[in-house]
Formats: sequence, C-alpha cells, structure tokens
Amino acid sequence: MFPDILGFAKPIIDRLLAFIPDPQQKAAAKLQLFEAQQAGEFKALDAQVALAGQQTAIDQAEASSTDPMQHWRGGLGWVCAFAYGYSFVLQPLIQAGAAIAGHPVQLPHLELGQLRELTFGMLGLLGGMHVTEHVSRCVRARRDG
Repeated sequence: MFPDILGFAKPIIDRLLAFIPDPQQKAAAKLQLFEAQQAGEFKALDAQVALAGQQTAIDQAEASSTDPMQHWRGGLGWVCAFAYGYSFVLQPLIQAGAAIAGHPVQLPHLELGQLRELTFGMLGLLGGMHVTEHVSRCVRARRDG
C-alpha cells in the first residue's frame, strides 16, 4: 500500500520538493522518498515470496505422504477434469447426437464459476498471479524510477 500512496502523491511531492532551494538537499530528500518507496515494495514482495515458499513446503510434504487421504488434491483434480470434460465435450456431443437422431435432449448444465475458482485455487494460479503482479509492479517502478 505504501508504494501506491507514494505513486499517487508523486505530483504533490514534486511540487513540495520544488520549494527546496538547495540542490543537494533536494536530491537527498528525493533519495529518502525513493528508499522509503523501495523498502515498502520489497517488504510486500518478500511477504508474497515467503507465503509461496510456505505453500510449496506444504505441497512437498503432502506429495511425499503415503497416506491416501493426504492426496485429496488428486481426487479433486479428477472431479474438476470430469466436470470440464462433461461441460465442454460430452454434453455438446450427446446433445448434438440426440438432435441428429431426432430425439433432442436437454442435459443439465454445471456451474463452472465456482468450479473455476476451485480449480485455480487448487492449482495455485490465484496466488501465482498475485505474486506476478507484485513482481511486475517492482520492475515497472525500477524502470520508471
């Protein structure tokens, strides 16, 4: 949040820095603001990386377990794969085949919104996108700074 505040207030900060007549003091003030911004961004990025590392450790411990109940992600993955297969392959083929045979049927539709959230969470895509967002923000700040 702190880096966003500095980015939002950049025009105001630039106007305030214009009142400092000494170029060395102005450069020192800009450096302090830049360091504060970088510290805030790197703290947020470090927290995200640490969280991803913790999740990876949990995933490794879960994968090395021989207890079948510990492998719930595999079972959930099959459920998600079947649901996607039904929605995008089986259901349209069955309905088309029934219509061609002269017996049109209306098969039930699955709610894919919740399934998509479940699948993305299970695969770790939501957290990965969040970390990618922070990394790209830091890269942009360095490039623009």
